Amino acid sequence: MVRRRHDHKPLADRNCPHWLTVSDMYGHLLESELIASGTDLYDLIARTMDRWSAEGWTIEDDGRYGSFFCTRDGIRRFVHIRPTDPEAPLIGPSWYEQCPTCGE
Repeated sequence: MVRRRHDHKPLADRNCPHWLTVSDMYGHLLESELIASGTDLYDLIARTMDRWSAEGWTIEDDGRYGSFFCTRDGIRRFVHIRPTDPEAPLIGPSWYEQCPTCGE
């Protein structure tokens, strides 16, 4: 049996809002911009790459999966289009009981 490759296209979904985020290499969110539903995400990532390049950043990727790394003067950034709100908590409430030793 021949395995088929899944052609993953994360920028094809235009029906829900997305966020354009910029993070440092430690995962700290530096910038976040809400992108309205219906926006052409392929065009947006291309324009974003052009803007960062014009500002003197060296682009390290082609952005086809909705993200790219860029560097300038020894500083590296991760620019990403994501379908989830970056300000929302990553995890929900704990389903576990409190620690019997420390109470956390």
